[in-house]
Parts: sequence; C-alpha cells; structure tokens
Amino acid sequence: MNPRPLTRLTAIALAAGSLAVAGCSKADRDEAKARTDQAVETVKQKGSELAADTKEAAKDLKADVKEATADARAKVDEMSSDAKDKSKGMSADAKDRTADMNASARDKTAELKEDASRLMDKAKVAVSDATITTSVKAELARDPGLKARDIDVDTSAGTVSLRGTAPSSEARERATSLATGVSGVVTVKNELTVAAKS
Repeated sequence: MNPRPLTRLTAIALAAGSLAVAGCSKADRDEAKARTDQAVETVKQKGSELAADTKEAAKDLKADVKEATADARAKVDEMSSDAKDKSKGMSADAKDRTADMNASARDKTAELKEDASRLMDKAKVAVSDATITTSVKAELARDPGLKARDIDVDTSAGTVSLRGTAPSSEARERATSLATGVSGVVTVKNELTVAAKS
C-alpha cells in the first residue's frame, strides 16, 4: 500500500484537530488532541488491515485462477488427446463427434475464464467497498462536531450504512453529507440516533 495517502490523511486529521481546538481550554484541547490521535491511529490501523486483507485476497484469487486455468488446460489437453486417439480409423460420423467434443472443451474453457473474471470483479468490489469505508471514517474523524468513534460505518456495493449515535440532529445530517461526498458512494443509509442530552 502506498504510504502517502495515510500520511496525507494523518496530516489533514491533525490540522483539522488543531484548528478545531484553537479556541478551547487546555483540557478541551488535550481531550480533542487525544481523540484526534485516536482517530488517526484508527484510520492508519484500518488502512493497514485493509491493505493486508486486500493483498491476501488478491494472492488467494490469483492462486485460484491459476489452478482453474491449469485444470482447464489439462482437461482440454486430455479431451483433445482422447479425441485424436479415437478419431484414428473412425468414420466421418465419429470425426463429427470428435469435433463436438473439442467444441465442448472450448466452451468449458470459456466458462472457466468467465468464472475467473467474475471472481476478479468481486474482489475489486470488495476492495472498493473497504476503501469507501476507510474514506468515510476519515471524513467523520475530521469533523470536530462528530464523535467518529461512536459511529459505525459499513459499505456494501457502494451503499454506506451509518449506525451509532450523533451528538445532535445537525451532526447527524452532517454525517450523511460527509459520507455522500466520498468518491464511490452510491447512497447513504443514515441509521444514527441523536444522543439524549443529560
């Protein structure tokens, strides 16, 4: 994973935290700094986990595709070899059946390639959803009016779900707006509840 986006996110999160606490008391600044640091660490950790998971999933997918391709080749070679052996000395009718077997083998190979392509597409969607989730969490962490640690973010096929609590109705709506602004987000389901004021 390229370390620059995380470094950039860290710098932005720290700058946003610094601006948010400029007019606050020392205790408020210390608490805001601790929260900002925690949010930055969470984003870094999630980014690292995402990179590791993505790398492992890509490695597994590559191995599966390689194995499926090798199996398909072996099957095609076997079918082709069988077809050649059987076609020797056969009548024209038998040769037609051999051609059908070869066509069937080509069809199977095409199906395997399509299956491999679908697996790759699924892996891309999973990586894209994980990237969206990380980006939305980073946006929420930058907002001083939101308690990002109280908001759970999940993404499925570009649909972002926000669950947890927001300190106010305005903060709840701001969370929706921030999530909607992230690249790749199709829709946002805001299931946040407004925290009861004591």
